[in-house]
Amino acid sequence: MVQDPNTHLYPLQMNYQQGGDGVGQAQIKIGEQAQTLDSLLTVYDHIRIPQILTAVKAAVDEMYNPALGLQDALNGGFFYSVDFDGKGLQSAYKESRQGWMVQLLGHLNANLDTRTAAGAETLFNKTRAAISRASDGEQVPSVSSSLAEDVPLSATETTGG
Repeated sequence: MVQDPNTHLYPLQMNYQQGGDGVGQAQIKIGEQAQTLDSLLTVYDHIRIPQILTAVKAAVDEMYNPALGLQDALNGGFFYSVDFDGKGLQSAYKESRQGWMVQLLGHLNANLDTRTAAGAETLFNKTRAAISRASDGEQVPSVSSSLAEDVPLSATETTGG
């Protein structure tokens, strides 16, 4: 796969050519781009090459970049398509498969959360906030700690494994 060095996005189609592959269709649609990036995250889940996670994060950041114009900041959602080099924005209508972004963002956030192990105090505070949100503020656990600094916990400890 070829990632544009400026936009970090991937073209819709690559064609085999003597001397190297070439871009067959430069257009990207948000749904297809989200599916591609989510697939790359699945590869990352299995082989843990940090450059894959970095590439996916850069592409997601670019899809929200106001300079690219793919996101409709005024009305929400994403426009239909843009060329992977950032040119040729088609803003006459919206992409109907933008729901794929939900899956992608959840998958990306899960990977980013496991990259940095939470500390004990951070975990206590996140748990407190989650319980408060889940109970609509009816249950707000108190947190009291005498730790001098946040004690890092491994990813397996924070997930109960």
